[in-house]
Amino acid sequence: MRFRPFQNIWIKILSLIVACVLWLHVATEQQYEHTFVYPLRVEGLPSEYVIGSPLPDSISVALKGRGKDLIKLLFAEGEAIIDASGFKYSERFIEPENIILRLPEVEYRFIGYTRSEPIRLVIDRYANREIPVKSALVLIPEDGYAADESKIRFEPTKIVLGGPENLIRSVEYAYTSQDTFKNLNTSTSVVVSIQRENNLVSYTPTKVSANIEVEPLHQITFEDIPVTIKSGKPRSGERLSPATIKLTFAGTETQIDSLKRERIQVFVDYIDVRTQGKFVRPVVIHPSGVNVVSMNPEYFTFEER
Repeated sequence: MRFRPFQNIWIKILSLIVACVLWLHVATEQQYEHTFVYPLRVEGLPSEYVIGSPLPDSISVALKGRGKDLIKLLFAEGEAIIDASGFKYSERFIEPENIILRLPEVEYRFIGYTRSEPIRLVIDRYANREIPVKSALVLIPEDGYAADESKIRFEPTKIVLGGPENLIRSVEYAYTSQDTFKNLNTSTSVVVSIQRENNLVSYTPTKVSANIEVEPLHQITFEDIPVTIKSGKPRSGERLSPATIKLTFAGTETQIDSLKRERIQVFVDYIDVRTQGKFVRPVVIHPSGVNVVSMNPEYFTFEER
């Protein structure tokens, strides 16, 4: 007899489907236990109060019921509720058994929350406060240009924080995002976000406009700046050669105009002779903002008189 596996194929497929449905019906009628995770919410808190300390995002709960009912719960929304009606400024510890489970109307048996320790609930007064905006931007100008981060102007210059009184009263500044702007060669205006450091605090507005000033670099040269010796005394008959240095600085026009000769110090560390050898590189101390672009000479030596 010839074997014909595809003979009456549709009858076989229908029989398989019926068998699967019957098996699924029997299986889902049985009792099962499953652990579900639901978001944790606080309701009923008076409007003049807010949550003053982070709460767990969710809580796990074990439920028992028929398989078909538990499957419904898997695809339905639910939440765990802390009822804060009438609560005022305080610190409370909420036992898990006092949390209300809000689920669709299906048959199940509550087994219990997997969490055993109480949940710390801090209730604080709502407050708001205006604070100035500070830059956390990184500016990288194109060669030959300068961008002074201290000159960035924000619009608006201040934002309003809203949230738990004990949190916002300790905040002095609102910092921008740490965005990096490269190859700057002209002044520009960009919109940047405010860093959100605490989810319990609101920021208004959440973005500000940053006006970045970019200008060509200017240079200035100082000649015959005396070089001193630090950390030691040369041996008898030794002297520093040469005794002066020529320095060229670069910076913005304002920085260069304010740079004075008397604010520049140059020294050679005598101890470096032991580690660097005969030729020692000098150390230049100068006001912040400007940069040394050239020095002549670059190295000094100690010579016999």
